[in-house]
Amino acid sequence: MVNLRLQKRLAAAVLKCGRRKIWLDPNEMNEVGMANTRTAVRKLIRDGFIIKKPQKIHSRFRARRRLLEKKKGRHLGHGSRKGTRNARCSSKMLWMKRQRAMRRLLVRYKLAQKIDRKMYHRYYLRAKGNAFKNKANLIERINGELSDKKRNQQLLEQYKVRREEALERKVEKEKRKQKFLDGQLKLAEEAENIRLQQEAAEKAAKEAAANKGKKGKKAKVQKTKEQPKKQQQQQQKKGKKQQKGKKEQPKKEAVKESMDVDEAAPKKRRRRAKKGKKEAEPEPEPEVAPKKAKRKRKRGKKGGD
Repeated sequence: MVNLRLQKRLAAAVLKCGRRKIWLDPNEMNEVGMANTRTAVRKLIRDGFIIKKPQKIHSRFRARRRLLEKKKGRHLGHGSRKGTRNARCSSKMLWMKRQRAMRRLLVRYKLAQKIDRKMYHRYYLRAKGNAFKNKANLIERINGELSDKKRNQQLLEQYKVRREEALERKVEKEKRKQKFLDGQLKLAEEAENIRLQQEAAEKAAKEAAANKGKKGKKAKVQKTKEQPKKQQQQQQKKGKKQQKGKKEQPKKEAVKESMDVDEAAPKKRRRRAKKGKKEAEPEPEPEVAPKKAKRKRKRGKKGGD
């Protein structure tokens, strides 16, 4: 039997595969044994005396089926485990997976403009500091903060609206108050003007009444002064008439008439005094007037005699 080790090696080098993948035609051993160069080997490959064996198929069907069962929890009991818990599922690997998941979530939220740059940085550092148990906890925290922020913004807007409304009400109230005060001030000014007018009118009325009183007093004084003169003149006229008509009568009758006249004068005085009492105006002068009248009468009598 011919040794074909050299031909296998040269064929493997030409076909770029392993020696175990080279098939040599057993019926053409002499021709294959004569090929001791690469060109001769290439000629044999073209002729089909040397062939590269096909790759063997290694099916993954059973492996994939077993992995699906393991995902469902089968074949994972204590009897099927090999290695410690940390060796089977490393805590470091879990940490890396959790951090990568949370960081991907933060980047996605930042690109979607759901969170701003500062909020992204703050939650990134919190995630690194193990503040969140898992991605769901991180989502819950972010949504809670966003809802609080939105609610605070709404409350701030409501507060601004209420503050503006309160300011408007305050301004309106001040305007109403100022208007009311202006009205009250105007009414007070009008009342003051009316009071001053009334006082002026009362003062004028008092002055007029005082002037009238003075004029009345003067008139009364003049009347009281004139009345005795008139009475004296009338009496003198009467006396002259009586003297002219009764020159022949005796002196006694003339004396009686003079006595009657004297008696009649005081009666008139009494009546005047009563009138003065009714009017409640004291008149000291009428008491002096009759004395003068008496003197005049006496003088008249003397002249008559």
